Amino acid sequence: MRSEIRIISTILLLSSIFLVKPGGASEAGDSFNNGEFDTFEDAPLPEPLSNPPWFKLSFLDLSEDLEDAIHDGKQGLMIYFGQKYCVYCKLLLEKNFGKPDIRAYTQKYFDVVGIDIHGQREVTALDGSVWSME
Repeated sequence: MRSEIRIISTILLLSSIFLVKPGGASEAGDSFNNGEFDTFEDAPLPEPLSNPPWFKLSFLDLSEDLEDAIHDGKQGLMIYFGQKYCVYCKLLLEKNFGKPDIRAYTQKYFDVVGIDIHGQREVTALDGSVWSME
């Protein structure tokens, strides 16, 4: 139960970090600048995204991944749900995880496992149930 709470709180933290309003293209900058949100083109990306190299390579058995994280002195496991052609995912990975302080904090306290919500692999959840990435 405690491990599930760690994962849920991490997902909530991660979702609260990302604040961008869709719209037309604009110059790069902080997500919130002078009271205005940056805007960007939110059409699907022409090229697929890949997870950052510091994300954990996983067999997608989340119980094992969590045990590994705890064994390595981490606080828990962060699960990143994304899509290969998602512009929002790209912004999260580049703007948020691209910030040295956010990336350093995340790497220090969590192992991060990326799950493609349209992927074909099976995931074993903390309770042992098996589900498709889709």
